[in-house]
Amino acid sequence: MRIFRTAAGILGSVPKAYAIHRAIRHASLFFAGLSVDDMWEVYGEFLITYACETGWEKMLSCMANNLQEFLDNLNSMHYFIDQIAFKSEMRGPTFQCESVGEGSLRLHYFSHRQGLFPIVKGLVRRTARLLFDMEVKVNVVERSQERRKSGMVEHVVFSLEPDEEHRAGKRLAYKFKRQTRASSDLEVCDPVQPLSLNLKDFSRMFPYHICFNRQMVVEHVGRHLLVEYGLADKKMLKLTELVQLVQPADIQQLTHKSIMTYLNTLFIFQLKHHCKRNEVEKGSSEAFQQPLSLKGQMMPVDGGNSIVFLCSPHVTSVRDILNLKLFISDMPMHDATRDLVMLNQSRICQMELNKRLEETVRKLKGLAEELDKKKHQTDQLLFEFVPSVVADAFRLGKVAPPREFLFRVIRLAREAFLVIETIHNEL
Repeated sequence: MRIFRTAAGILGSVPKAYAIHRAIRHASLFFAGLSVDDMWEVYGEFLITYACETGWEKMLSCMANNLQEFLDNLNSMHYFIDQIAFKSEMRGPTFQCESVGEGSLRLHYFSHRQGLFPIVKGLVRRTARLLFDMEVKVNVVERSQERRKSGMVEHVVFSLEPDEEHRAGKRLAYKFKRQTRASSDLEVCDPVQPLSLNLKDFSRMFPYHICFNRQMVVEHVGRHLLVEYGLADKKMLKLTELVQLVQPADIQQLTHKSIMTYLNTLFIFQLKHHCKRNEVEKGSSEAFQQPLSLKGQMMPVDGGNSIVFLCSPHVTSVRDILNLKLFISDMPMHDATRDLVMLNQSRICQMELNKRLEETVRKLKGLAEELDKKKHQTDQLLFEFVPSVVADAFRLGKVAPPREFLFRVIRLAREAFLVIETIHNEL
């Protein structure tokens, strides 16, 4: 475990796969009878324990109410850790969890790093035990290689079976998987009373949303896109003509089917059209500003016949907003992006103040060192021709007792006079 802890501690400074791989291979030399895959499983169990010990326990505990929803949210958690918290360039694995029958789950694991899938087995088992107080059997059902847009990925399918207390029909079954209810239980309003919400109101509530059908034709968009991008007159506009997919990077072709496969993943699109605010006058040297990126979630509506992309501008700082010529008022007050931008700007200002404070402290330390040097030089000049015993007494503020000293300066002066006299005689 000491080796595992060392590897986990250096994940922030070296690529994750290389750090773990070295730790596992070194550890496997010390444990007889365990294969490398078994060591990966042990590391997976340790990893969730280490995360809880280093301050992530509360966040992991509030991720979901059951194991299925926890696994469904792993992609968004990886995105937050890699892209927001630590600004890493690494591409983490992706997960897709589906229900099989009434009492089991099937977990799909995709990774560009080969041979690390046993970590998932240990991690899922330990997560179920720590966060949901249950025992889960995890088995590999299928393992294959797939070519994606971002390269070759390893695709591993796991089957998840709960213990007896959490099986379907048991009191604690809700901790294992999402409970499906009858459609009558999901009615949120009187079916006879029409919903007092029209498309105009919806566009104001979600000014950046995009709705499209199975043929990928855009049906309606949010008010900001409609006004600032001049989309009111564009008919039969394809989604691929409006935006370019940034994430998930694994989708080779943007279709209704491929989007439905990645419903538990954050989507990021970059608009192909430029905002009217970004247009410049003729002859101006100012170039077009960077295109707007939208980050959000795909929500199937109308039984899956249409999909609504509920999103917000993909910005994290005031600089991003200025580069896009956006304003905070362009985002509705219920949009948490406003808080994120202001929080990050507050943090940036605090970091700048800390940087200035550190620079001031560094300069003061330099001045203090320079002052010490000057004091030392002054002290040497002041007591240069005074015996050390007398000089030490003066430095301590004491009175030096009277003594007889043979000053070296007298000898030097006498020798100097002799040399001068010799030179004079020779001339």
